[in-house]
Amino acid sequence: MKNKINKINIIFILLLLNMFLFSPSIGLSEGFNYKQKLNPESSASSLKPLDLNFSSFDYQKPLIKLKKKLKILKRNYMLTNKSSKKTTNIKLLLGDVFTIHYVHNSGLGIAYNNIGIKIEYGMGTSPVYVLPRQDVYTISYNFNYDKLSFDFGLGAFAGYGEVHGCANVHTCYGNDHEIEINDGILIQLFSSYEILKYLDITLGINWIMFTIEDKKVSYSDYRLDPREEGIIWSPSLGFSIVF
Repeated sequence: MKNKINKINIIFILLLLNMFLFSPSIGLSEGFNYKQKLNPESSASSLKPLDLNFSSFDYQKPLIKLKKKLKILKRNYMLTNKSSKKTTNIKLLLGDVFTIHYVHNSGLGIAYNNIGIKIEYGMGTSPVYVLPRQDVYTISYNFNYDKLSFDFGLGAFAGYGEVHGCANVHTCYGNDHEIEINDGILIQLFSSYEILKYLDITLGINWIMFTIEDKKVSYSDYRLDPREEGIIWSPSLGFSIVF
């Protein structure tokens, strides 16, 4: 019986020696401190605190970046808004050339013009002058730049005009006053500036070219010689209603 007890003791002692000799975390480990493992206060003190340095955080930086982005968006919107500004309008201009001009929002426009210029043809007992008296339609295109816009138009015409005056005592025009007008060209340039939200002031310049055919008075041998007029320019002034 004693021999069995001694054997058990020997086995138990060998097991203890094996645990201390071969376990690195318990037996011979220098980094193991069983008191620290069993002490919760020392475990809590070993935890490093989270360092939140709010003084180094500049909250204004993201706000400044956001402000810059908003400025860029606003600038882009303004540029887009300028280029897409409504250009639909009706112009009324008065002068030697009376004009009613309609412009679509696409930029295309059409104008009715009545040419009422007076051209002096010669001097007799009274001045002889020609009134072309032409109704001319022009096609135009609009270029819009914020408050300032330009319209460029072009049209052609031919027909009959009026001749007035007396070349001499025996030759006067008036009873049979029709004279042939050919090869007529009308070039127009309108400049409009916004003075109110729906109202622009408009200045127009008209360039007119045409040919006057010869004219013979029925009861006289006097003839009005054919004549090709150079470029005649005539200003006009009016307003535009934008809608």
